[in-house]
Amino acid sequence: MISWSNRLAVRLPLTYLAVILIISILLGIILPFSLKTYFLRSKEQDLLAKARQISALVSQLDESEANPETISDLFSSLQAYSGENIVILTKNGEWLMVDPLSSRAPRRRLRAVPALIKAQDISPVWQGGYLLQTYQFTEGEGVAPRAMIAAVVPITESSAQYQNSIRRAVLVYAPVSSVLQMINAILRVILFSFLISSLVAGLFGLFLAHSISKPLLAIAAAASQLAGGDYTSRIRLKRQDELGVLADAFNHLSGQLAEASQQTARIEQMRRDFLTNVSHELRAPLTLIRGYTEALLDEEINGTVNTPQFLTIIKEEAIRMEHLIADLLDLGRLQSGKVTLATEVVDAGAIIDAVATRFSYTAQERGITLIHPEFAQSIRILADPRRLEQIILIFLDNALKFTPAEGFIRLTGNETESVFEICVQDSGIGIPPEDIDLIWERFHKVDKSHSGRDSGTGLGLAIAKQLIEMQGGSVRVESAVGQGSVFCFSLPKASAETSLLPDGQLKT
Repeated sequence: MISWSNRLAVRLPLTYLAVILIISILLGIILPFSLKTYFLRSKEQDLLAKARQISALVSQLDESEANPETISDLFSSLQAYSGENIVILTKNGEWLMVDPLSSRAPRRRLRAVPALIKAQDISPVWQGGYLLQTYQFTEGEGVAPRAMIAAVVPITESSAQYQNSIRRAVLVYAPVSSVLQMINAILRVILFSFLISSLVAGLFGLFLAHSISKPLLAIAAAASQLAGGDYTSRIRLKRQDELGVLADAFNHLSGQLAEASQQTARIEQMRRDFLTNVSHELRAPLTLIRGYTEALLDEEINGTVNTPQFLTIIKEEAIRMEHLIADLLDLGRLQSGKVTLATEVVDAGAIIDAVATRFSYTAQERGITLIHPEFAQSIRILADPRRLEQIILIFLDNALKFTPAEGFIRLTGNETESVFEICVQDSGIGIPPEDIDLIWERFHKVDKSHSGRDSGTGLGLAIAKQLIEMQGGSVRVESAVGQGSVFCFSLPKASAETSLLPDGQLKT
């Protein structure tokens, strides 16, 4: 059980909020300092530019125009433009200023320059330089000093009397508090934005965590059911993202496991059936062999027993056991890949004729008619002749087991341009539809109730199918219950140019 603190629906929103909080703290430390530095520098450059503009205007006034009234009109225009505090300084310590909030005439004061700024700071101005600093200004008695940004620029005289001399300077200053108020306003907007962002991020984190944790919990629950052996568990998730891909993969895995479980159950059932069949197949001949052997050895009936007949029965049962063991060994070698085929160009018609001739006696004994064609010309195919005979015999033997007396078995061959198809048709009991796909599997027997000596072990068709596919062929079956079956397999034909090398390899 996942604890509350470890749930993704809790951890993901908290992670988002923690990241936003850390960023907010860092910005709260860095941003005010950066904004203050930036705006103070911008304000200083603005004041310096305005001071230079005013200096250029005042320097153009001739001596007759440089009176308080003219300067007052000029200041009024400049105040409307800049809105800053403007002061005209002189070397002798007088200064002239206009209140930016009124249209009063300029006030001419005989006051020492250090009352506004320090004399040693302004001295470079009289040499043609400029001053740009922040000071604590006191504008009157009883007024608390305020931080001011000051820009001082010299006024170069243009009159003939004082041409190119510096007797006056322009001082433009503004309170730092206006800059700080603007910075505080910006910070308030940023803080409000961070609060809104945190709220949105928290809500989005909750939604995202829920959209992720819910399907993950569904997948975990389905995985638990799968681990418990319930392979029918499926995840119903309609998404086009990674979680949707994961759900589809899980459903595919669940389906594969369900199919594998069913296959394992079928194989296990077939294995049990096989063991039962093999036990019966081995027990029956061994019982007969033992019984007839004991009869032969019993001295009391030795003179009356038919010894050749008993020995014939013992031999037949031993051969039957040998065939069973051979089938088991064949299947084991095929499954382990240890069977090597001696593929060569063979005459399919000749092999069919030979097998049919050998099998016709057995069919006649059972009262079954074997029908097979006679091939007028050679049919060249690529196959292992011994294995081809084995495949045909497996299909014939399978037909013989399930065809009643007075029935028929038809062996035919049909050729196309590239393959030769051999078919074995019977009039037997047929195969139920549910068993059609299973007859090629090991140990499978269609008629499980059939327990006679000819019931077989269910290995023949599995061996035949593997041998056919190893030779590049294919196999198919058609059947109807009560109407018989048709087993067909095809093998590739050999071209006219196909021949064999001395070591037995094909050469085309």
